[in-house]
Amino acid sequence: MRSLLDVVFAPTLSPNQQEAVAMQVAEPSTVDAVAPLLPLANLLRGADLPPPEVHIMMVEDYAMSRKMMSIYLRRKGYHVHAFGTATEALAWAALAAPSAILLDVLLPDISGLDLFDRLRAMPHLYKIPVMFVTSFSGQRYEQQCLERGAAAFFQKPAYLPAIAASISQMLRL
Repeated sequence: MRSLLDVVFAPTLSPNQQEAVAMQVAEPSTVDAVAPLLPLANLLRGADLPPPEVHIMMVEDYAMSRKMMSIYLRRKGYHVHAFGTATEALAWAALAAPSAILLDVLLPDISGLDLFDRLRAMPHLYKIPVMFVTSFSGQRYEQQCLERGAAAFFQKPAYLPAIAASISQMLRL
């Protein structure tokens, strides 16, 4: 007979994590003993975290925005590859396959829309979801991005949890 610990925790815990939880639960078959640990179970399961191999390419010229978004997305479990210019991003993208791409519209070397077109021209990136996060306002920019095939558009200052949720939805995590 399987214990409640095996049913609730085992499918998603490493042996070390299972042992740590088992030490906290004297009698794992009793619901009363396990109930206080359910928030821990969700944390250990990685609730709200993407799989470990989700790589996000971000192109944002403003260093503070780039850093804030990178930190937030890394805390959500994403591997973030952040670039300040389209040139840097194109060099990396030629050799890599990100899971999703975040672009600013205004970049120092070429526009984010032109970068989008160049990324779409790369066969290995053609179907990768792209999201624009930009300070440009107005429906004209949003419409241009979405008509080109962007999966989402956010105007800065963007709500970081909404960006993370959109990434998760785009990747169906």
